[in-house]
Amino acid sequence: KAGNGGGVYAYSGLISYVHLDYLMGFGGQNTASAFVKYAKHYASNGNSDNDNGDYKKVHTDNTISMNNTLKSIRIYERGISECPTVDNLWIAYLNFLIRIFSSTDSSKTSTLTKNTPVVTRDFLQKSSERAVRNCPYSLPLWKLKMNIHSLLVSHPSNDSNSSSAVDAMILNVDDLMEIAKDAIETKFLMPSPNAQFEILLEVPRVMNRYLLNTILSNNNSDVKDNDCDDDESDEDKLDSIQDGIDDLREAFDSIHTYINKSPIFPKNNTKKDKKKKGNNNHVIFSIKRNLLKERALMEANVIYPVLQQYPDLLLQEEEEEEEEGKRVSTNTKKGSSVKAPESEAIKWFEKLVKFNPKNMLYWKDYIAFQKLVLSSAIPS
Repeated sequence: KAGNGGGVYAYSGLISYVHLDYLMGFGGQNTASAFVKYAKHYASNGNSDNDNGDYKKVHTDNTISMNNTLKSIRIYERGISECPTVDNLWIAYLNFLIRIFSSTDSSKTSTLTKNTPVVTRDFLQKSSERAVRNCPYSLPLWKLKMNIHSLLVSHPSNDSNSSSAVDAMILNVDDLMEIAKDAIETKFLMPSPNAQFEILLEVPRVMNRYLLNTILSNNNSDVKDNDCDDDESDEDKLDSIQDGIDDLREAFDSIHTYINKSPIFPKNNTKKDKKKKGNNNHVIFSIKRNLLKERALMEANVIYPVLQQYPDLLLQEEEEEEEEGKRVSTNTKKGSSVKAPESEAIKWFEKLVKFNPKNMLYWKDYIAFQKLVLSSAIPS
C-alpha cells in the first residue's frame, strides 16, 4: 500500500491535520509538494477513491485517460489556490498540461466538456500567464512561458472562436523578446545581470528548437509524400528552414541590441566609468563573452550541419543578397561565389577568441570545428 499510494497518503495526511488551520493562499513548499505527489499519482495510477490500496492502472505513458486527466487538473488547481506563489507547483502543473496538450489528438474529446479537447490552447496559454503573474520571480516559469508560446505556434488553432493570441504559423522573435523583456522589467528576478541575461538567452534556444522541429516535420512529410514530385512544395520547405535560420540569427542580434541599450546592464564606456564601477566591468565582460560563445556554438553545431544537409539554402541566400544589392561575402569557396557553409561559424569563433584570447576552451572548440570542416571537405 505504501509503495502504491504514497502520493495519496501524503495528501490524506496533509488534510487530516485540521488543527493547523490551513488558510487559502498561504500554503508553502511542503503543502505544494503533497499536491504534486497526489496529482501525479492520480494521473498515472487512476482511481484513488477506494481505501484498500487496489489502485487500477488505467493508462500508460502512451495513452491518456481523459477522465483522470480532468481530475488531475482539478487537484493541481486546488493546490494552486492553496499555494499560488510556489513556483515548483506551477512548473509541475504546466509540464503536465504541455504533456496532455502535445499527446492528445485534437479530435479526441471528453464527455465532460462536450466537444472540446481536454487541454485547449486558450487554457494552456492562460495557465502560463497565471503562472508568471503569481510567481514573477521564477526564471524557469518565464522560460516555460516562452516554450509554451512556441508550442502553440506549432499547433495552430482551427477554432474561429478561439481567443488565443497565438494563432500564427510562424514563431516571431519579437514575441519571444517581449516575454523576456517582461520578465526583466518586472524586477522580480534575481537582481543580477546574469539572471536577466539567462532569460534573454532562452530566446535563441527556443528558436533553435523551433528550427529543428521544422526540419523534422519537413523530413516526415517527405517520407509520407515520397511518391510525389512537387518542386513548389520543396521550395516552400527550403523557405521555412531558411526563415528559421534567419530568425535564429536575428534572436542573437536582438539580444546584443537590448544589452547595449538597456540601463539594466552595466556600461563601461569611459576610463572614469571603469574605475567607478569595478565589478560591473567583469559582469558585462562575462555577459558579452557568453553571448559570443553561445552564438559561435549555435552556428557550428546547428546551422552549419543544416546548411551542409541543404546546400540549396546557400544558393537561395546568395540570390536574395544579389537582389537586395548587397556585397557578396569574400569568405567563399574557390571557384564559386556561393558562401561556404562554415563561414558564419568561423566569423563568430574569430570574434570569440579575439574577445577572450586567453581562454583555452574556446580555442579548443574553434580548432575542433575547423578539423570537422576539413574532414568533411576531404572526398571519400
